[in-house]
Amino acid sequence: MSESAVSPRGGIETSTRPSADVAASGLELLSDDCAREILAVVAEEPTPARRISERLDVSRTTVYRRLDRLEEAGLLDAQLAYDPDGHHRKEFRLAVDQLAVTVDAEGVSVECTENDAI
Repeated sequence: MSESAVSPRGGIETSTRPSADVAASGLELLSDDCAREILAVVAEEPTPARRISERLDVSRTTVYRRLDRLEEAGLLDAQLAYDPDGHHRKEFRLAVDQLAVTVDAEGVSVECTENDAI
């Protein structure tokens, strides 16, 4: 689990715990409608970019950009999946179980619980 905080003076402060970047970047990405929709799709099952694009009716270019940002933030994990016909593709799955935001007198803190199933 990791924590980061937004100080009363502004800006995000992160702790030195291993997943602090996941929490801070993940929280920032949640302001993007497309990124949230992608997270909802992959929460159901591991999903390739093409299927995400079709389900959301969004261009593949847009989907790939968001997938890259979500993966960099540590919210998604990509794994190669092989089809019976011999082709392979990346499937994306959630890398976290939960992001919890707390607001108190010290500012805003974010706790991230990583997905142990990966």
